[in-house]
Amino acid sequence: MRRAVLAFVRDPLFWFFILGGGCFAAYAVTVESRHVIEVPLSVQAQLVQDHELLIGRKPNDDEFKLLLGRYVDDEILFRESLAEGMHTGDVKMKQRLIEKMRYLLTAPVGDPSDTDLVNFYAENQRYYYTEPKYVFVQTYFARSPADASAVLRRLRSGEKIQGDEYWLGGELQAYDESMVRATLGQAFVEALRAAEKRQWVGPVQTARGWHYVRVDEVLEPHVMPFVEVKEQVLRDWIDDKRSASVNVRIAVLKEKYDVEIAR
Repeated sequence: MRRAVLAFVRDPLFWFFILGGGCFAAYAVTVESRHVIEVPLSVQAQLVQDHELLIGRKPNDDEFKLLLGRYVDDEILFRESLAEGMHTGDVKMKQRLIEKMRYLLTAPVGDPSDTDLVNFYAENQRYYYTEPKYVFVQTYFARSPADASAVLRRLRSGEKIQGDEYWLGGELQAYDESMVRATLGQAFVEALRAAEKRQWVGPVQTARGWHYVRVDEVLEPHVMPFVEVKEQVLRDWIDDKRSASVNVRIAVLKEKYDVEIAR
């Protein structure tokens, strides 16, 4: 038995099959590991068109080869970036892909009737209220007063105190809450909400300095008439229908995934 095995191993045909099989396996692995980059005619035509728009003429043969080379290079870099998972680590890039996918999943939306819009307005009326508006005066200091409590007492006693000049002035008429928030911050909004009418409060510190405030009037929110917000209702109706169509598609896609939430 041993002699037969040794004779078989020494046979040149044995090594021919071994080497041939190894080469075939290596070739198969190489072929399987390579990726194909196709450059369809539509892409080539777009490359020519872009060049013509930029330069004013069609590319010659050498220029066209360069365009193809750049396209292939970019495609390789794009695929390698996906393989490296760069799209998952870059928040902005990830968000752009999400928005693009959401756009592709969105079904077309037809034109609504007036009845559709009125019904939508009635069902979602909570979104069509005005903001609270504040009428208030302020005394502003760029730096904290040496005796902040004394300043407040003097203001409450009716004394007029000259503070520093503020770019919005000392009397602010009917400012929307969002405008106040954007200008002076949420802490200032909270102070206006809590302030007793026609009573000085403060100082309220903001990024700009220190403010003593007297709220003279609050214009409470009220629902806006349909005719005033019809355009906004139309945009909201379209957004709602588009979101609904995307949610339906996402529900189908969710069947492909198992979600694990860490506790």
